[in-house]
Amino acid sequence: PNALEKHYSLEEVAEAWGISVRSARLIFRDVPGVADLNAHKSSLTSRPYSVLRVSASAAARVHDQRSAGFVLGAKRRR
Repeated sequence: PNALEKHYSLEEVAEAWGISVRSARLIFRDVPGVADLNAHKSSLTSRPYSVLRVSASAAARVHDQRSAGFVLGAKRRR
């Protein structure tokens, strides 16, 4: 993996794909190639949170996996 490749925020990915930031977080939270920048607070009253940065190659890989076999207007088989 190229360390200097473009990394996107969840907001950028969500806007480009037409999904919510929450959906983007669920999709990318355990994907290899996604940088999880944990911001730990030292206070007991504030919660820790994570900031995800999605590499261009990880976004392309997930997009290819999720769109495989997708046909616009096709009905879902049961």
